[in-house]
Amino acid sequence: DLGSPGAPNPSCPGAGDDDDATEPGDDDDATSSGPANTLIINEMLIDPSGLDVTREWVELYNWGPQTVDLNGWTLSSGPGELHAIGASVVVPPGGTVVLGTSTNTTLNGGVAVDHAWGTDIGLSNGGGEPADFFELSDGSGNFVDSVAWGTGTQDIPVEGYSASRDPAFLSQPGRS
Repeated sequence: DLGSPGAPNPSCPGAGDDDDATEPGDDDDATSSGPANTLIINEMLIDPSGLDVTREWVELYNWGPQTVDLNGWTLSSGPGELHAIGASVVVPPGGTVVLGTSTNTTLNGGVAVDHAWGTDIGLSNGGGEPADFFELSDGSGNFVDSVAWGTGTQDIPVEGYSASRDPAFLSQPGRS
């Protein structure tokens, strides 16, 4: 499978300069009411090569200046699929964490997964399966970020390839 879980995407700029000046295009132009607003779903392997059961993963990126602990946060996907993160999973400033089906690198294709959601979440691949989404909510239940696919305009990625955020989309005013 092709992807870069846990590593910066080569086409994604870093978190900016964090000097609180408002140069166009740096992260200081973004508005944030707290650390939860600094996390994005950055990259996903929705349809791994072969059997999906233990090989799906999602990478989160923290573009903010504060460390974020995901303990108590929730992941959701599809109708009724919900997973509460019940352990400390720390995302450092400018860093990433990988959430996935399994932490066992023998089963998951060699990916260093920081937290496993087990069988609570399954990502739809299309081909007769319904459209799907992946959503992240903070410990208070507040929406943080989501990605949808298979809904007409959001095509399902090719089998064995990850999908990542388009840096041009992230740099548009009001986008995060």
